[in-house]
Amino acid sequence: PLVAMVEWLNDVGPAVQQAKRSGKLFVVQVLSSDATAAAESLALWEDEQVKVVVQELGPVLVQVTDGTPLAAQFKSIFPYQRAPAVVVVDASSGGSRRWAYDVSSPQALAAVLKEEGGKAAALRTAAVLMATMSRAAAAAQTEADAGGAPAAAAADAPDANPGTASSLQQQNSEQRAKELQAKMREAEARKRFEEEEDRRIAEIKRRQEGQSLLEAKQKRAEEKAKRIADEIAKEKREAAQQREAVKRQIEMDKAERLARQNKKPAAAAAAAAAASVGGMTATSAVDDAVTKVAFKMPDGSTHKAEFDTEKTRILDLYNHVRSNVPQAPKDFQLMLRYPPTTFGPPTFEQTLRQLQLVRPQLIVTPKPGGEAAGNGRGSSSSSS
Repeated sequence: PLVAMVEWLNDVGPAVQQAKRSGKLFVVQVLSSDATAAAESLALWEDEQVKVVVQELGPVLVQVTDGTPLAAQFKSIFPYQRAPAVVVVDASSGGSRRWAYDVSSPQALAAVLKEEGGKAAALRTAAVLMATMSRAAAAAQTEADAGGAPAAAAADAPDANPGTASSLQQQNSEQRAKELQAKMREAEARKRFEEEEDRRIAEIKRRQEGQSLLEAKQKRAEEKAKRIADEIAKEKREAAQQREAVKRQIEMDKAERLARQNKKPAAAAAAAAAASVGGMTATSAVDDAVTKVAFKMPDGSTHKAEFDTEKTRILDLYNHVRSNVPQAPKDFQLMLRYPPTTFGPPTFEQTLRQLQLVRPQLIVTPKPGGEAAGNGRGSSSSSS
């Protein structure tokens, strides 16, 4: 039953004018840009129940596809929220009365068309009664203004009853006026109800949109908290690994000292092998030529670099941080979390191997007062 827009040459205006001249509803099926959804919407109009209603009302039917220039033209005149939608416009009201419906079944579509057709018919009836009353009042006024001689002639006639005709006419006018007023009150009440319903629906939509925004905000906060928790857990794992490495180094040192004291290399080797944990032997930990050092900054960031365990001194680590880490404090000191150690001036000339630092995680903290430790002493011999 849909009328193609070809005859109007992609212009909504003529369709509205035709509906206004005929006093019929202007019904627009806004189709989704998705082909499957559009086919489902068009299938509703093929239902027999809907065809019967369309045949009774005879509305001007138009279909547009959301996102096209024609849909944009229509939306600029009669806005709708989303597609698919059925937009019903009472053209006799100049387009001031319009409703958009999201129908998903033939029964719902038929009910919408019946309801809006009834509303439009009631308003048209009220308008006709108002016009009739106005014409009757005008005719009575004209007759009263022109009625000098005819009234006198009627008064002279012996059998005439001059009050009868005017009394009947007045009664008829009053009756029509009462009926018209009742129709107008009914139309006004219906209009107030519709406006209140529109406001209620708009408030529901506003609350739903606000709830969606709140849920999105909460989701972002949860994701951020999860990232922070993961970073903290990672730092704890790295600290635990550092503690285990230190423990292994201590055990290896004990084994070496025991071997030197007893002059039993075999026993020392066996003790060192027993001290290895997680597949990493003491020899491999001691003999690593290069080790990775992690510098934990006050702002929570981490800077990592690799250094030669034989040549790199503590002073070189200070110089490396000062030259390569912009976010480091001007005056800072390097500390080891476990075992708690602060690397001050007495350790500047000691190498990583001498201090038995294997993949350490050093904490860069602001130094309370004074110049930066080791400031201006030599240059870094680290390789990163």
